[in-house]
Amino acid sequence: MTGLSPSEARLPSGQHGQRRGGRGLATRLSRTFALLAGALLLIVGVLLTVLSYRIQLEQITIRQQKTANEAVHVASAYLVRAQDMLWAYGHAASVHSLLLRSMEIQQQQLQTIISQYPDVFQELTLLNDQGSELARVSIAYTYPAQELGSWAGSPALERTMHGEVYVASQVRLPAYAGYPTILVAVPLEQQYDRSGTLAADVSVKGMWDAIAGVEVGEAGYAYIVDRRTGQIVAHSNINRFLALEGQTLDQVPIVRRLMAVDEDLALQPEALPHRYVGLSDEQVIGAVAEFPNTPWAMVVELPTTEAMAGVRNMVVVLAVLLVVGLLVAGALGLAIPRRLVGPLLEIQRGAQTLGAGNLDHVIDVRTGDELQDLAESFNQMAANLRASREELERRGAELEVRVAERTRELTEITARTERRALQLQTSAGVARAIASIRELDELLPHIAQAISQHFGWYHAGIFLLEDAPRLGGGVHGDGTGKGGKVAVLVAASSEGGRRMIARGHRLRAGEEGIVGTVAALGEPRIALDVDQDAVYVTAPELEGTRSEMALPLRTHSTSGGEAAGEESTIIGVLDIQSLEPNAYDQEDVALLSSLADQVAIAIENARLFRETQRMLEDVRNLHRQLVEQEWDRVVADAGQEELVYDFRRPGAPAQPDPWPPELVTALRRGQPVAVPGSGEEQAATLAGQVSHSGLAAPIKLRNQVIGGLDLQDVDPGRQWTADEIALVQTVADQVGLALENARLLADTRRRAGQLATLHRVGLDITSALDLDGVLQALYRQTCRIVDVSLFAVALYDQGSEFIEYPLVMGVDGPLQLPPPEEGASTERSERGRQDVSARTGLAPYIIEQGQPVRIPDLLDPPPELKAWHLWPAEQATRSYAGIPLVFREQVFGVLSVHSGRPGAYSQEDLELLTTMTSQASIAIQNARAYRQLMETAEQLREVDRLKTQFLANMSHELRTPLNSIIGFSRVILKGIDGPLTELQEADLTSIYNSGQHLLGLINSILDMSKIEAGKMELAFEEVRLPQILDTAISTTRALIKDRPIELRVEVPPDLPVVWADPQRVRQILINLLSNAAKFTEEGYIALSAGVKGHTGEFVLISVADTGVGIDPQAQQRLFIPFQQVDASTTRRAGGTGLGLAISRSFVQMHGGEIWVESQPGQGTTFHFTLPIYSPLRGYEVPEASMPAWEDQAQAPAGKELILAVDDDPGVITLLKRYLESNGYQVVGLLDSSAALDVARSLAARPEGQGPLVAITLDVLMSRMDGWQVLEALKTDPQTASIPVILCSIMEGLERGLSMGAAACLQKPITRDDLLAVLKKVRN
Repeated sequence: MTGLSPSEARLPSGQHGQRRGGRGLATRLSRTFALLAGALLLIVGVLLTVLSYRIQLEQITIRQQKTANEAVHVASAYLVRAQDMLWAYGHAASVHSLLLRSMEIQQQQLQTIISQYPDVFQELTLLNDQGSELARVSIAYTYPAQELGSWAGSPALERTMHGEVYVASQVRLPAYAGYPTILVAVPLEQQYDRSGTLAADVSVKGMWDAIAGVEVGEAGYAYIVDRRTGQIVAHSNINRFLALEGQTLDQVPIVRRLMAVDEDLALQPEALPHRYVGLSDEQVIGAVAEFPNTPWAMVVELPTTEAMAGVRNMVVVLAVLLVVGLLVAGALGLAIPRRLVGPLLEIQRGAQTLGAGNLDHVIDVRTGDELQDLAESFNQMAANLRASREELERRGAELEVRVAERTRELTEITARTERRALQLQTSAGVARAIASIRELDELLPHIAQAISQHFGWYHAGIFLLEDAPRLGGGVHGDGTGKGGKVAVLVAASSEGGRRMIARGHRLRAGEEGIVGTVAALGEPRIALDVDQDAVYVTAPELEGTRSEMALPLRTHSTSGGEAAGEESTIIGVLDIQSLEPNAYDQEDVALLSSLADQVAIAIENARLFRETQRMLEDVRNLHRQLVEQEWDRVVADAGQEELVYDFRRPGAPAQPDPWPPELVTALRRGQPVAVPGSGEEQAATLAGQVSHSGLAAPIKLRNQVIGGLDLQDVDPGRQWTADEIALVQTVADQVGLALENARLLADTRRRAGQLATLHRVGLDITSALDLDGVLQALYRQTCRIVDVSLFAVALYDQGSEFIEYPLVMGVDGPLQLPPPEEGASTERSERGRQDVSARTGLAPYIIEQGQPVRIPDLLDPPPELKAWHLWPAEQATRSYAGIPLVFREQVFGVLSVHSGRPGAYSQEDLELLTTMTSQASIAIQNARAYRQLMETAEQLREVDRLKTQFLANMSHELRTPLNSIIGFSRVILKGIDGPLTELQEADLTSIYNSGQHLLGLINSILDMSKIEAGKMELAFEEVRLPQILDTAISTTRALIKDRPIELRVEVPPDLPVVWADPQRVRQILINLLSNAAKFTEEGYIALSAGVKGHTGEFVLISVADTGVGIDPQAQQRLFIPFQQVDASTTRRAGGTGLGLAISRSFVQMHGGEIWVESQPGQGTTFHFTLPIYSPLRGYEVPEASMPAWEDQAQAPAGKELILAVDDDPGVITLLKRYLESNGYQVVGLLDSSAALDVARSLAARPEGQGPLVAITLDVLMSRMDGWQVLEALKTDPQTASIPVILCSIMEGLERGLSMGAAACLQKPITRDDLLAVLKKVRN
């Protein structure tokens, strides 16, 4: 009641609410209306004011920008007029050649211009092209000659010399002028190779007048500013200009922004400030306009006070209107809310009645508006609440019934959940048992018992297929039940099931019972009522069964191959039986199926574990046997002093027996033995055997005894403690590991030595190419590996079935194979050869068996060899080892070794010899192939010699009559024998041309024959190529006469002199040019020459054409004799295919190279090189002189050396030309007797200098022939490893290969052949 008046306190509570609510609501509505109306009017007024202000400001800015543009137009028009006038006078000066006039005339002309336009030009200056002033005249003064200066380097002169107008950016105030000026310069046109500049100081008064005429309000102004310097150029007020002249106006924001903008970029006026503190130090509204072709800008500024006067007046008017609107809004706010309060009070009273629970009350409001709708809504709400209350009461009764039913369902679900949890717990227990139990005999009963107890089923049994062993084996069945598989019960939880196991209960898969069906089909099966199941079989021990469920035990494996996937194997069945019908559902099937999979995995894991344990035991046994064998071998190879290590203190008595009784006992028992010790057995065993105190422990290696450790004390009564015994055993164990490591290290070193030996054997055997050399190397290396008293190699010929003995070596040297002894099979044997069927010697037996044979003692051979006879030489030996020689799985021989002592060859020796023999087999076959190749090569050389001789003879026989034919036809054609008719002349011309063609073919064949025979000799001399090129060009012109082909020649006049045979160079050029003429129908043929590369050692000559081109495959055979591109081209163009082959040989004999570049349809280019003549390169070496080899060996660091030994300086020069262009340094040596010493010196050079990588050696030399030099080089250890290449004109160089030469080349030598051989021998 606080806050109410006494009269209000006496009113009912409803009336209190009515009065308070009505007065408060009306007041709030009045205030709200007034506030909203006032706020709206205020917002509208502010928006109108802001918009008006912005519009006025934008209009003022546009007007200012327009004013600036007009001012720029007027001011720039004046400046453009001055430039045009100066251009005009400059043109007139050029026309009248003012630059060539005298100074007086030039001054008069300038004075005339100034006098005509004194308000424009204040000073004129005439400049020449060097910038010197020729004449200078101002409005008040004419400069004499001594006062004239130079404008050199000035921007005005540089611009006008490029034909451009120059306008200065700065205004200056000269002493002679009354107004500031600006410099303008224009170029003068060239006059008799002279040019100049006309410069003028243009008065800016005209611009000032233009600016002063610009109207910028009452207090506004305009001025021009330099964008680069920020200095003022002109102002509408001359006094203001004079005050600001020379100052930088960077305090003005708009000027500062102009200075920051690149003068080469166009101004963006909208990006510049419009309101700022202007030049007059007050707020202004400014605008900027850019002067064309100058770095100036026009700035127009109007004070803000003047510009914004209209805006202030408009704001005053809007404020008055706003006050009036607020007063009207307040009056309306008092009247309107009063009409809304009455109906609201009625609605309030009705709402309070409904809220008190009287839902039958009706609110009566009839205003015809939203308030009436509100009252009707309250009435409808009351009706709905009445209906909802009745519906809730009805549904409450129904909900109580449903809650009771749901409670019963939850109870059942809880029971099932608890049962399922128990089942899952059982599954987890089974999984733990699977993980912990390895043996199936223990695991399977445990699983069956757990399933029966936790799931509540009275019987659980596990069957395994009979093919699957009880300890985890499985059979991969086909799932059909065929094949006689049987399911055997191996585990059961019930008493009846255990009796069934005892009697061996089993069911045939696919034939008996539910278990047999599941075992065959591999799918789960449930019999909810066994009486109704067709396949159920009753067991007497389980008569109470009402439900049965069987699930397959299945393992999975991944199969490979094209149809890779997962394969399953049925290994058994899990059988569950219950005393209740319908005891199983699908959840049971799913859960037990998962459990069955775990059981199957457990069975498979147990099988794998058993198999792994068995294999591990096998590995341990094998390792034990290996250790035993290896240590037996160590013991057998070692002597007594190597088996026992004895250490005693100084003064201690020596032990006569190295194997004391306690040590023998410890080795036998494998346990430590102490003397004296405890135990009746030990005391009885050692009683009376020892007179000292001893402690022995066996040395074991993985439970294998390999030795013993024995400690002795002179005090026979010492008692050994348990700690001492344990310590000694620990030390013995560590000693065992150390001994095994030492043995393994020794074995590793021994095998490494064997590998190194095999490597040396391979190098020695494969270094020889002839059969005798291979066999001798094989004999030498075999003697290094094993003890050899008799060595023999037998080679077997399958065609003749004979065995040959190419090498038999005894202790005293080579032996001859004797005839077999009497009584042996000798029908087909003869000296040096043996029939493979003969039983004499062991080689036929090894060839027949194809396996190595080792006989420790020939006096006691194996039973299968007792029927074989030995050669007399073999009978003097005691042990034997024979290894078959095998190539491509065919036995073609036998390597036999004998020793005079028994047991000389171990199994390891036999394995080592077998490995060596595999390398020797390849080397022997290579030697055989090489011998056949040499015989074939000799035959081919003979055929080639006969061919060459035939060609030479035939060519000689053909040239004799051809010379007569050509000569007489030429005589007749010249008319010496009388006049000829046209027909006769044509026939004789054809005869003459054909004879010349045939003579050319014969000459080409003769050249090719000489080249192949190595008899082609070149006459080298200094050759000037332009003369030879002219001759070849003349010949080519005749070939392309009357054809649409252009002949291009690109030969520099300073082409270097080359070292060549001029006749052969001419022949090369004519061959290439004639080929180009043959295969070019139209286009051009180009001949070019020049120095190749940067080294300047060769001249490059190229012949290019636009002919048919050459296919890339055809390019491979271009330089092969008698080869052409294709048959069709041959028929069209003719030729023998010898031209390019001869050209290639000639180029290579010059020390150059030739190659081709071509694309089909795009023409062909042939390139070849010739060496440039230079005395420093060694082309003019005297007949028997050569620089000292020390001087020749001064090669750059790292450059490789080749030692060339030949008594012909020309050959050494040719080798230098071949090799030095490819990165080698050639050291020539004419004295063959000094070859060994020079080679030693070069080979011993310190690291960092060029190494000696090869030696070329001639054979026919005067002081010491090549064979002697080769032998000396190969027998000297310092030079034996250096490759030697024999280079000689003689035949039979293959002899050098057997003496150690790396390769042979027959003269004449080509560069390609020499480089290829060098690459081969270095690899």
